[in-house]
Amino acid sequence: MANIEIHGFGEFKQKLARWVGGDVARAMESTAFEWGERTMAISKGGGEGYVAPIVPVDEGTLMSTGHVQTPRREGNKVKVTIGYGGPAAPYASFVHEIDANYHRPNSGKDYLRLPAEFMGKGDKIASIAKKHLSSVLK
Repeated sequence: MANIEIHGFGEFKQKLARWVGGDVARAMESTAFEWGERTMAISKGGGEGYVAPIVPVDEGTLMSTGHVQTPRREGNKVKVTIGYGGPAAPYASFVHEIDANYHRPNSGKDYLRLPAEFMGKGDKIASIAKKHLSSVLK
């Protein structure tokens, strides 16, 4: 019979309990929220190197309704909702879906979809997650 001694197992058990206890889920909620904030910043202009707003701006009513909701857990998934709306909801749909409804350089249709796709490329999400998970995984 062989005896095996594992060093650091107590520390590992504590970390595992924290992970299962919600630290990882909270880190992923923070990741989702930051992703949403950065995506919205691109849409409104001023995020990730984008200076001009992609969302159409005439009087600013639509832009002022841009929001990122608090992330929510659904089973083992974390979801975040970003969008424009409120009193500008009919206008938001009108200019988002039909390119001919708004003409201004660098803005118009897909003013939320394009920033979301940009933030989904490369290692952007992974780098945000790494930042929020780093304290949990120490």
